[in-house]
Formats: sequence, C-alpha cells, structure tokens
Amino acid sequence: MTMAVADVLKGNHTFTAQEEVEQVGVRLQQLVEELLAMVRAYPGIDATLSIPAATEEHGVLYTVIGTETGLKVVSKAPVGGRYIADFPLVPATAIEGKVYSSTAYIVVQYDATSQVVTLTAG
Repeated sequence: MTMAVADVLKGNHTFTAQEEVEQVGVRLQQLVEELLAMVRAYPGIDATLSIPAATEEHGVLYTVIGTETGLKVVSKAPVGGRYIADFPLVPATAIEGKVYSSTAYIVVQYDATSQVVTLTAG
C-alpha cells in the first residue's frame, strides 16, 4: 500500500483488521511482560496493570483470549485479523480470561498464589 505523508498526517490511513489486531497484540504482550518483570523483581506480590482497550475509532472490534503459552487476539468485525503471541510466562503458568474491545480497559492481573495472569474488563 502506498500512501502520501500528508494522508497519514491528516489521519486518512485506514487500518485493516490484521493491522489492528497486531497493534493490540503487541501492546498487550508488552503489558504482560512488564507485569511479569515486576513480579520477578518482587517475588510473592500480586500485581495489576491496565491498558485502554478502545480502538473502535478504527472500526475494528476484537477479542483477546489468554492461553497457556501467551495470548491470542482475533478480530470480530471485520473478520480476518488474527495475532498469536507465545512468549515466556515465568513465573506464571498461563494467561486466563477473555475480554472484548467494547470494554474501556483491559486489566492484566497476576495472582501469586495460583501463579496465573488473568485478563479482565475494567
């Protein structure tokens, strides 16, 4: 895709479903990695971080799903976008939960007792 710099500056760039879920996936992966780094630095703590979920201004609705090896972001409308991130979760054993882009915030929590990262709506 070729586009003029002026178009980008004016905001005339339209995001495809794939581009949008990749952006969301990378941001969430970084958030989870930051949370886990905090937990490794301070063992035994329960930690919580959040990130704004609203990207509907681009017209892409998505679902974020936690997995045993990372997370998955799938576009709901328009369909066709998919991002899967597998990365080290130590000391966590999995990421659990499912959240939707219609929520204001995606909250990422680590529970030291269960050693699980949970995705929830905020």
